Amino acid sequence: MAKVYQFPSKGKGEQKPKPIKSEAELQLKNTMNLLIGTYKESSLGLEQIKDEISKLDGSHYKSGKEVLKQIKEMNKLFLKYGISVGGYKFLTFDDIEVIYVNANELFYIGKTEEDTKTYTTGSFIEKFNTYKFTLVLDESLYCVIDERIQELKITIKTLENTKI
Repeated sequence: MAKVYQFPSKGKGEQKPKPIKSEAELQLKNTMNLLIGTYKESSLGLEQIKDEISKLDGSHYKSGKEVLKQIKEMNKLFLKYGISVGGYKFLTFDDIEVIYVNANELFYIGKTEEDTKTYTTGSFIEKFNTYKFTLVLDESLYCVIDERIQELKITIKTLENTKI
């Protein structure tokens, strides 16, 4: 009778022993996963803000108080996601341009640059509370949001591809 040669097995079912990870490595991995989750959440939130803002563009307000309330709400919304907005533009029914600047919390109002006057919040409400306003959002605002979303996506991809 002939003997059949049996090749040595390659260890079916045997696995290489997994390297033991240190406490610091596990902590770093968990931190990175937490960051990835947070950045993904922020990215989705910015997408939602972009949708909300586009719906607000062209909105009408019945008084200066409503304008001020809307400015405060938009500032809170942007602050939550780390976006700095220089100001907002409104138009009155007779095409008077109203520009609110966040840095100094002043309103600049006029039809042309020559006749533009500056108002504090109180004097704006006092003088223009009976006016009707329309919100006009600048296209650069959407660009800032898009840039921030893109930055977050790049950071997420980088973190996901980082080997620990």
